[in-house]
Amino acid sequence: MNTESATKMKNTDYLIETTLRLLGLNNSYKGFHYLIYAIRLVLEDPSVLTYICKGPYVEIAIHFDTTIASAERNIRTAKELIWNNANKDTLESVFGSQYPLKAPHNALFIDMLSHYIKSIQ
Repeated sequence: MNTESATKMKNTDYLIETTLRLLGLNNSYKGFHYLIYAIRLVLEDPSVLTYICKGPYVEIAIHFDTTIASAERNIRTAKELIWNNANKDTLESVFGSQYPLKAPHNALFIDMLSHYIKSIQ
């Protein structure tokens, strides 16, 4: 990886981390790290969300040396924590017109976060 690519990935990771923290999630949750990785995967190739169980969850499980079920569960926990505890105005500012009142499923949540990160890059 060249210096420019490494810098871009570092900046992207910083934007994702800052957004997750803005939404009330911190790095004491495994899902925090899994979401950063998943969002980065989606930004690199949006089609990975087509088959989330065969794409991001597998990649997360391999990267973090865990199981696919653990990756899914920890992302779901992080998503629920954000959805139930974040300031509603903050949720609306991040998710805009896509903001559903009920927590979306994991793939949609990752997609919405990826879209937001892409829009502020």
